[in-house]
Amino acid sequence: MHPGALLTHHGQFAVPTVDVLGYRDVKKERPPFLPEKKDSEPEKKKIPQELLCHICEDLCVDAAIAPCCGTSFCDEC
Repeated sequence: MHPGALLTHHGQFAVPTVDVLGYRDVKKERPPFLPEKKDSEPEKKKIPQELLCHICEDLCVDAAIAPCCGTSFCDEC
């Protein structure tokens, strides 16, 4: 007898195709108490070019815009 077998009205056992496929591909679930595997180092997101200071080349902090050319810089730079 196969897992998922049903008894038909003729007295014979039948296994629906869906059940055959489901029992063939066994799913392994991780126990809820085990920590998930993480990559060795989280991927850093690239900062868009328009948010970078043109002097220190880091993320603009308290950005100021130069009136002559419209370029943004950190307030301290």
